Order: sequence, then C-alpha cells, then structure tokens
Amino acid sequence: MVLVKEEQQQIKLEKWVKGIGRRIIGGRQDWSIFFLADTDQTCFWLNLDENDLGLFDQDFYDCRDNIEMFKALAAMNSDNDREQWFIAHAVIRFDRLKDTVQTETGKRLIMAGDWFKVLIPRANDIRAKWMAAVTPPQLCHKATKDEIIEHFIK
Repeated sequence: MVLVKEEQQQIKLEKWVKGIGRRIIGGRQDWSIFFLADTDQTCFWLNLDENDLGLFDQDFYDCRDNIEMFKALAAMNSDNDREQWFIAHAVIRFDRLKDTVQTETGKRLIMAGDWFKVLIPRANDIRAKWMAAVTPPQLCHKATKDEIIEHFIK
C-alpha cells in the first residue's frame, strides 16, 4: 500500500502497474490517494484516513509515500522476473544487456551485494535472455519482501 497524493504520480503508477501485467479494479477517483496491490495480481485505489490504516496491517505493508518500494513489492511474483530486484552474490558483468537489466549505480559491472532490476519489457520474454549472463544461477537471488523493505527503508 502506498500513499500517492499527486495526480500525475497516480497516472504514472497506474501505467507502470498495467505494464507489469496487473489489473486495476475500479477507477481512480479524485479522493483516492492510497493504492494497494494484492497477491492475486490486482490493484485498487482507496480513500483512507490515518485511523483506517490499521485495517490493513495483517495483509499489506504500508510503504507510506515511497513509490519505489511499493513498485518493488508489487512486482514480486514467481511467474516472471519483470521489474523485480535481484541481489548479486558475486561479480557480474552485464555487457550485452543494456535494455534488460538496470543496476542501482547505472554501471554494467556489479559487485557481490549489489542490487539490480530486470527490465524485460514484455510478459512473453523469458528468463533465459538475461539469466544466461548470470550462469550459474547461484550468482544472484530474487530479493525477498523483507530484503526489499529493509533496502528501501535505508
């Protein structure tokens, strides 16, 4: 769950969510400022005040206004790697993958412990197109929910 007050940010976030293959239930209203992503690949807008936030403690993580953390959590799924963050266990060089992998530093050489995001543009792109660069696969792992939260809180 993320707080998105500005209309332009709301529109950009909706476009991004649709781009990773999630459905948006209902429409955004002028008063909708909280955006929620559910595990069944759906998203929806809600109007909540501070007292209502506790209703979602069990099922949702409150990203406050950190849209990038929300995106990292919303992209998590086991069907594909699109827009998901990975953590390197060793040095990895991404020479040929300028359009499919993004590192936090912008460099193509990442060190152990560095994070990178997979930018595969279409759902039918397969993992092998970028995973070939990180053979064997033990060179990295998909960031977990707890790792993402800790990383983005820093």
